[in-house]
Amino acid sequence: MSEVMKVLLTGSADNIQCAAKAVCTSLQSMSINALSINGVSLIESKNLKDKFLQQIKDEDINLRFLKNSDSDKSVLIVCGGLLDIKYKLSDTEFSEILTASGESEDKIRNSYDAVFYLTSSDNCSNIDNSLLSLWTGAEHLRVINVSHSFERLLCEMNAVLGIPKPVEIERKFLIEYPDISLLTGLDTCRKVPITQAYLNTPDEGQFRIRKRGSGEDSLFIKTVKVKISDLKRIEIENYISESEYNNYLSNVKHISGIISKDRYCIVSDGHYFELDVYPFFTDRATLEIELLSESEEFTIPKFVKVIRDVSCEPEYRNFALAAKYGKTNLV
Repeated sequence: MSEVMKVLLTGSADNIQCAAKAVCTSLQSMSINALSINGVSLIESKNLKDKFLQQIKDEDINLRFLKNSDSDKSVLIVCGGLLDIKYKLSDTEFSEILTASGESEDKIRNSYDAVFYLTSSDNCSNIDNSLLSLWTGAEHLRVINVSHSFERLLCEMNAVLGIPKPVEIERKFLIEYPDISLLTGLDTCRKVPITQAYLNTPDEGQFRIRKRGSGEDSLFIKTVKVKISDLKRIEIENYISESEYNNYLSNVKHISGIISKDRYCIVSDGHYFELDVYPFFTDRATLEIELLSESEEFTIPKFVKVIRDVSCEPEYRNFALAAKYGKTNLV
């Protein structure tokens, strides 16, 4: 059985098909099974309900096909996302489509391992925020300019797939407590509740489990991290079921800490930031950004007031915060 990742290409319709072809060619040259399918196009305006329901079936059929392939790793590339049509419809019309499909916005948004928003503009102010806002909050969202080449997209794709290794490079900042009303008023900002626990078991060693989202739309993820440097780590993530998550939580004696927080996923100046607000801090919060390299340049949003860079300060690692402030006794 093959390990399959589902990746979405959205944004500039003119670039999506060419980008998908470039990605498939690159991945297949590395002996990775890659397949692209057409999603709902932004230029379509008729029979959107039928196209929406058909795409759900197409994604499921092709995922099952790839899972049964002989390849160790496979990638399904979806050209055009299910949420792309939302801003072309009234709330009532879109709600009717969701009801007919049995899906929800959050469930759709979280169904992709990565979402790449493609743009042809060097000016971030020209990005279609009405479309980008629909995907803000996805687990791995990147805004990529493909006007000159697809090199950046290929690098981001390799990073998602863990090629050559699943390395995570993060910068983390301690910031002043944010203006929540300002955050919620941003077009490209979405609040995601998160609970995560850190465990150390005799059979599996140290790892983290995370619940991302709320209610029936929640994702459950198990993560193992190996430190390379203060900024760089090897990260291996796998989705787990809700029952697996709850079983891990029942092993109270193996839990070193649990932390809950509200994560505000923000797209600013073409970069994807994660601003975490904790219940035990009233004067501060943290801001993180994941990078392709330690030297990658970025601009912190103007509305964020940085206290200092804490990337190299162990006490602001989530593990340390969970151990210090989090619950260790579940009742």
